Amino acid sequence: MSKKATISTNHILAFLILAFKRVNRGKDFVDHHTLLTAPTGKPELGHIAFEVEDINAIHLGHEHLQSKGYEHSWGVGRHILGAQIFDYWFDPYGNRVEHWTDGDLLNEDSPTGVHPYGARFSTQWGVTESSRR
Repeated sequence: MSKKATISTNHILAFLILAFKRVNRGKDFVDHHTLLTAPTGKPELGHIAFEVEDINAIHLGHEHLQSKGYEHSWGVGRHILGAQIFDYWFDPYGNRVEHWTDGDLLNEDSPTGVHPYGARFSTQWGVTESSRR
């Protein structure tokens, strides 16, 4: 068998499943990401996100939306990548809306990272991926 036709079992095939993208403003610090892309096989909006002032605003918003009967999606928790404290809800049209605060700030000196996807990929504390709706 030729070398071109062989696949080494010593290597694991890896696929990029998410890409966090941010605005490059040189030495100025910017949010961890302004766009997240992920292949889903169909055109769709995953969610939109709004930054709020602090963790108090996250919890006040959570209580307010709950009192108004909105459908909760996921949260309150803290993302691992980006470190945002988050809470997700559905709007009346079924779109997922995230409220977040306290995220990482990066600049051109911040290294690009590649991370394995795993069971604790999405949250440091709070809710687990399995509770996401």
